[in-house]
Amino acid sequence: MLRKTIQAYREAFAGVPGAVWMLAGVMLVSRSGMMVLPFLTLYLTQEWELSVERAGWVVATWSAAGIVGTYCGGWLCGRIGAIRVVLLSLLLSVPGFLVMPHCPNILLLCVALAYQGVVMEAGRPACQTAATLLCPPEMHAKSLAVLRLALNLGFTVGPTIGGILAQIDFHLLFYVNAAFMLMGAAIGAYCFQPWRKAPLLSETETTSTDTKPLRDKLFVGYLALQFFAGLMFFQLLATMPLTWRDRYGFDEPLIGAMFAINTIVIVTLEMLLIRAINHIAPLRLIAVGTGLVGIGFGMTALGTSLPWAVVAVLVWTAGEMLAAPYGVALVAQRSSSRNRGAYMGYFAMCFSAANVAAPIIGTTLYGIHPDLPWWSCFVVGSILPFGFLRLLSAQTREQQQQRETHERSIGIAAAPTEAVA
Repeated sequence: MLRKTIQAYREAFAGVPGAVWMLAGVMLVSRSGMMVLPFLTLYLTQEWELSVERAGWVVATWSAAGIVGTYCGGWLCGRIGAIRVVLLSLLLSVPGFLVMPHCPNILLLCVALAYQGVVMEAGRPACQTAATLLCPPEMHAKSLAVLRLALNLGFTVGPTIGGILAQIDFHLLFYVNAAFMLMGAAIGAYCFQPWRKAPLLSETETTSTDTKPLRDKLFVGYLALQFFAGLMFFQLLATMPLTWRDRYGFDEPLIGAMFAINTIVIVTLEMLLIRAINHIAPLRLIAVGTGLVGIGFGMTALGTSLPWAVVAVLVWTAGEMLAAPYGVALVAQRSSSRNRGAYMGYFAMCFSAANVAAPIIGTTLYGIHPDLPWWSCFVVGSILPFGFLRLLSAQTREQQQQRETHERSIGIAAAPTEAVA
C-alpha cells in the first residue's frame, strides 16, 4: 500500500521541469512569511480600534491598488520578462512591510497599503505566466499545481506562525513578513541570475493567435464569472477570521491553524487529484469546484463548534482544489507565449477587483447580520456553476468551428495537387 502511494506521488510530479521547481522554491520561501494579510482585519480592529466596516474599507485599499499592480505586472512580462517581474515584486515589497507598523495615522497606513498592493500584486500574473512558459502546454495544469503546492505549503507556515506572533506583538508580523520576502528575492536572484542578457524563459508556443484579451468574448465572459467567484472566495480573508473569532470563539493561533488545514490538504492531495482528473474539461471542473466553495462557506453559518468548522473548511478546500489550478490553466490555454502576460494580467486584475469589493461587501453584510455573508456565498456558489457550464458549451462550439475551418483549409490546399495528378 505504501509503495503504491509513493509511486502515485512520483507519477503525479513526473515531468515537471526543474525551472518550475526553482520558481516554486522561491515562492515557498516568500509565502512562508506571508502573515500580515490574513490578520490585517484583526490588526485594524484590535490595534487601531476601527469598526469592522471601516477596517473593510482600509483593507480594500491594498486590493484597489492591486488592480493597477496586476495590470502593470502583466504588461511588464512582455517587456522585461516574467521572472524579473516576480523578483522585483518580492524585493520592492520589503520596505512597505517595514514602514506599515510605524504609520502615525490611518491615512499614511492606507498609502503604505496601496504601495504594497501595487508591488505585490504585480508579481501574481508574472508568476503564473512564468510557470506556464517554463513547460509545454500539456504540463500547464501540473506546473501550476506545483506552484500552488509551494504557495499553499508556505501559507501553512505563515498564518500559523503569525497567529502566535500576533498574541505577542502584532508588529512582529510585518518584520518577519519583510524578512521572508527578502530571502525569496535573494534565492530567486541566485537561481535565475536575472542580470544576464540571455532569455530567462524557454517559451513554448501554444497557439498562433495574438488576439487581444478583451476581444476574446469567451475570455471576457469567463472574467465576469470569476469576478463573482472572487467576491465569494475572498470572504476567506475579509470576514472568515471575524466569524471564527466572534461566532466560534477561536483565538489567533487557532485561526492560523484553520488556515493551515486548508493548505495542508492542498499540499497533500492536489497533485494526486489533478493526475486523476486531468482528462476532464477545465470549465466543468471549475463549475463543480465553485459550487463546493459556496456550499463550504454556507456551512459556516450553520455551526459553532470546532469539528463543524473543520468540516466546512474541508468542503470548500475540495472546491478550491478543483477550481483554482484549472482556472489559471484555462487562461494559459487561450493565450500564446506572446500575449500570455496580458491574459494573465487581466485575469489577475479580475481577482484584484473582486478583492477590492469583497471586504467592503463582506464587512457591510457582517455588520447587518454575521451570517449574511455566508448565506450570500451559498447563493452565489449555487448560481455560478451554471454560467461556467454555459461557457463550456460555447467553447465546444468554438472548437468545432475551428476544426471545420481547418479541415476546409486542408481540403482547399489539397485540391490543386489532386488536379495536377
